[in-house]
Amino acid sequence: MHTTEIILIILGVLSIIAAIPQLITLIKRRKSDQFNLFSWFVWLGYQTTSCFYSYAIHAYAYFFINIMWTIFYATMVIIIIKHRRTKI
Repeated sequence: MHTTEIILIILGVLSIIAAIPQLITLIKRRKSDQFNLFSWFVWLGYQTTSCFYSYAIHAYAYFFINIMWTIFYATMVIIIIKHRRTKI
C-alpha cells in the first residue's frame, strides 16, 4: 500500500468521524427543516457514482472511503425524510 493510500484512508475515516456529530444532532433534535433534502440527495448520488467509478478503476482505498460516505449520506437522507414525515 502506498503512503498516499494510507493518508487517504486515515483522512477519510477522520472526515466521517467529524461528520457523525451532525448525524447525532439530527437524531436527538428530531428536526430536519434546516437540512436541504435536495442537496443531500445530490451528495448521495455523487458518492454512489464515485463508488462505481473507483471500483471500476481499481482505486480500492478511494472505494472504501466512498462506501463510508455513501452510507453516511444515505443515513442522513433516511433520517431527514423520517423526521419530516413524523412532523406532518
